[in-house]
Amino acid sequence: MPLFFFCAGITASFAVHRAPRDFWHKRLLPMVWVLAIFTALVPLLIRLNGFTVIAVFLGLAVLWHGGLLRYERTLIYPKDIKAVLNNAPFYMAGLYFAPRVIALLAHPRRSRLVLAGTAAVFAGLVLGAALMPSTAEILGKAARFAGVAFGAALAAEIALFAVAGSVALKAMLRAARMEVFYAPPRLLAHRPARTAQV
Repeated sequence: MPLFFFCAGITASFAVHRAPRDFWHKRLLPMVWVLAIFTALVPLLIRLNGFTVIAVFLGLAVLWHGGLLRYERTLIYPKDIKAVLNNAPFYMAGLYFAPRVIALLAHPRRSRLVLAGTAAVFAGLVLGAALMPSTAEILGKAARFAGVAFGAALAAEIALFAVAGSVALKAMLRAARMEVFYAPPRLLAHRPARTAQV
């Protein structure tokens, strides 16, 4: 989690220094719009076959990037459509296959196998896209999937050390009577409702 928030802070630093109007139009509005579209689609798509839905979104993305699919009106900006089509396959993959991914990465040996395998696949796809520019769009999309799988496996590996470190840090802070660093003061903490006694 510290690594995640560190990277998130680096990414956010480029946005927060923009003028408020630019920050809204170039950062917040596209993100809110894309999330709204994904949220609206989920109840409609969750009952369908996951592989089919991902294949459809990949096909639409290829058509869009190839110039065969266009939208010129102002209801939705083209850059927002591009963002939806680029990110929808990954969102849908997480949506449909979350239990399988979690079960797979819960075993350290499998997690390390995925880590090594996806790293090799990612490197091969990136190299292939560089050597064959005509296939860069297709291989680049596949490389993103391999990169996401690599990141998930890496996160599972880091989590093993992060959890152990967090438990040790909590024990040290508790021993030093510095619980305020990981728990709110008692006055602010949530108290369970008392049940009426008969």
